[in-house]
This record gives sequence, structure tokens and C-alpha cells, in this order.
Amino acid sequence: MTGIGDFYLDTIECLEYAQKLKEQGHPVQLLFSSVRNKYLEHIKLDEIYDLETFHMFDSIEQLDRTVYFQRTIRECTHIPIQGKRWRIFSSSSLPKIHIPHYQRMDEFILHRKKPVLLPQFKNIIHDKKEEFIQNKNLYDFIHFRTRNAKVGNTSPHLEKMDKREGHDFTEKVTQKVFQAVKQSSKNYHVGSNDRYFVDTMKKLPNVFDYSFSNLDLFMNDYDYYKHIVGKKIDREIILNRFYENVAEFISLENAQNFISSTSMCWVSHFLSYGLINNKNNYKFVSFSDNSNLKLP
Repeated sequence: MTGIGDFYLDTIECLEYAQKLKEQGHPVQLLFSSVRNKYLEHIKLDEIYDLETFHMFDSIEQLDRTVYFQRTIRECTHIPIQGKRWRIFSSSSLPKIHIPHYQRMDEFILHRKKPVLLPQFKNIIHDKKEEFIQNKNLYDFIHFRTRNAKVGNTSPHLEKMDKREGHDFTEKVTQKVFQAVKQSSKNYHVGSNDRYFVDTMKKLPNVFDYSFSNLDLFMNDYDYYKHIVGKKIDREIILNRFYENVAEFISLENAQNFISSTSMCWVSHFLSYGLINNKNNYKFVSFSDNSNLKLP
């Protein structure tokens, strides 16, 4: 129901749990439903991952909304474990199996832990990633994540959250990063769902971003599908944007360091692939509109 980072971490958890069940002699079937996911509603599992990394499953089936609810409720009597966005259903009781909770980003940031099983994205995504980073010199990644990039104002349902956000918040963060990067001799890849931040930062000669296609049709945010309702947009265009989003997502394995700011009270899971797969001895810097920024 959320973005690429959550989807990636959920997949890791599912693979590890399924593998442990398989090792204990249990048959394991994957029922994949994407109808509630803002990114994946029109995209199939084999269009995302190389399914060879899903070898522990005896079968894989793509479900629509009706089948998903009918089968899980009617055929299964036990639900021994439930994650935020995935569940284990069984017709008989299963032993308790411990798996790490990979939604905790500090496990990757502070302890540099790496999951045992990692899903492999489709080759087309890796090709797009390589095309993006070719001829790029060493660079740090700056990520700015807002909850409400589309309108730039605080929505009523956000008023009780830890941090209110609006364009004033975006401006403060943008100007802080702009001045710091302007004085730096390093190169920076900037990524954000906020175009004001990206467009402002791109004015500097040592900054680059991922050039997403078809931004005139729909914005670059995790819930952009909400904003194309009523528009006749070819499925291939939507699929290509998804591939571009994942290509930037996996490109973070090449970053030297990570600088993160968010209007939310947690580190964005968009950084998860980079923090898990990055082989550099990176530094991680987090800051807000009210804190100092010292680039690594």
C-alpha cells in the first residue's frame, strides 16, 4: 500500500520466512496481489523480479482483489503471522519462526546488517540503472522526502502528525542544502518527490538527478497513480516510470555517502536498497529544517 522501499523490505521478509518453512518440510505457495499498492496495481510480479530468487515457493500465483479475499478467508483457518503489508495464511498450525523485522532502518544504518536472502530485480531495471550512472564521478546521495509534495501545504489529516509540513518547510531545507552543496567540491545525486527541491538544486553545477520521463503526465511521487485517474495513459508508460523509479532506487548502492531529510518521523525506506547493498564505507547524515547540516 506504500512505496518501493516498503515493497522491497516486505519481499525480503517474505522470502526469508518462506525459506525457513521450506527447510522444515512445509509446502509454500506465494499468492501475490498488487491491487492495493499505489505503484503496482497494474504490474505483475514477474515484471518486477527475476523469479529465480523465489525458488523456495512451490508455486506463484497472481491474484485479483476478489480472489485474494475469497481464498484467504474461506480456505485458511490459521494466520500465525501478520506483517504490515503481508500475511502468512495456513490451513494448519505452524511453528513459530523468527525473522528479523527489516522495517527497522537503524539495523542497516548503525549495525550494517545484511539480510540472508535478497530478491533480484529484472535485468531491464539494472540496465536502466547502469545507463543512469555511466560517466558519473564519485558522488554522495541527498534525499529529501516530503509527505505532501503535490500541494505543498499541510493537509488537515496531517495536523496531528509529529511534524507539520508545508512549502515553508521545503524552502528551509532546500536553501540549507543548496548553500552547503554550493560550497562543496564533491558531486551530488539529489532525489526527491518534491520538484521545487530538485529544480532548485539542479541549478548547481555539481548536482544531477534522475531524468524521469513523462513528468508532464504525472508527478514523481509514491502515490502518483491517484493523480492520473481519468487520464488515458498507456500501461507501458506507467510500467516504464516504475522501472525508472526502481532504477534510481537501486542506483543508491553506488553512493559514497547518504544525506537525508524528511518531514516524517522516520528514515525513508527509499534508502533501504542502497543501505543494504552499498559496499562503500559510507556515512549517514540526517537533518531537519531546524538542525544544522554538515556534509560528510
